[in-house]
Amino acid sequence: INLYYQIEVIESQYGLDNQQRSGTLTRVNDNYFTSNDSANTTFLVYPDSFIIVRDEVDGQQLFIAGTPERQEPYPVELIAGDYLGVMTACAAQPVDNKCSDGYFHTYYHIRIKTDETLLMCPLSLENSSLETCLQEDPWFSRPIVWKDQGGGIIRLTYDSSLDQDNPLGFEFDTPIDIGSMMLGVDETGEHTLIIDSIGAPEIDITPGMVAGGRLIDLANVDFPNELFSFYQNGYRFEISLANDDTYVGTTQIPGSRDIQVTGKLLRNTPLPGLITFSVDTMDGAPVDQSLHRNGVGILMPRSGFMAIAPSNADFLTPSDEPQLLLGGKR
Repeated sequence: INLYYQIEVIESQYGLDNQQRSGTLTRVNDNYFTSNDSANTTFLVYPDSFIIVRDEVDGQQLFIAGTPERQEPYPVELIAGDYLGVMTACAAQPVDNKCSDGYFHTYYHIRIKTDETLLMCPLSLENSSLETCLQEDPWFSRPIVWKDQGGGIIRLTYDSSLDQDNPLGFEFDTPIDIGSMMLGVDETGEHTLIIDSIGAPEIDITPGMVAGGRLIDLANVDFPNELFSFYQNGYRFEISLANDDTYVGTTQIPGSRDIQVTGKLLRNTPLPGLITFSVDTMDGAPVDQSLHRNGVGILMPRSGFMAIAPSNADFLTPSDEPQLLLGGKR
């Protein structure tokens, strides 16, 4: 089945505004498509749920995550609640449209409130929930205002006039634009969430992306048996998940051979709502766990939407290139 696609960059923090791409797609498997016009363009399409696109424009990699366009406003009562997200972002403000100082990956607890504000705070083993995080670091207690712009886009701003505690003394005459948020609303309540941070130097926010989903207890849920995903750098990762949460997988590296991996999925690890893909062997050889960083992130039971990043013990992982993995059920 061939599908036609068109991509237009409406807003970019990397100098790619107004770039357009189009072409046709060929289906590789149920949800995975490749472009007939560009070897570097791949799609994961999950109708009525989410879409993930990896593309390349003028030598710059694009990693696009989105949710379906909406004709109606988001139902506030339905989307309100707690979410977990995996963030990949520039380690510092971009220079010449590039993250010259590299990237970092971390994990956020996000609470969308019915008063059209939200809170988000980075997690750690010591600060395992939004409440403990806010107690530890008042910086993140500043409320972010969300406003439904229509079409499935929610605009996020920081308004210092609403920050009653104002722990850091920020005062601005006008709200500070932070970025946008999209949600894939699921009738079962298993919503997916994408936040595009455009960067706000005034309050030390750098450009990046958060991909996540509703915070749920993973102890007894059923996950899809076949998962397919790819990293920002083009690597692909396919796994078959058994009922005992062990898995067999293949890491497909562009321009190189495939690597066979085995391991185990650990639920609610290292924190409630998160999963860890531990790697036991690579090409049949045991993995030295003291040298290896396991993948940690979120995995939604119904859709299989997954957002994974390599994690250090302190949950803040620096890297020279973005290493976020996104995918879903095969």
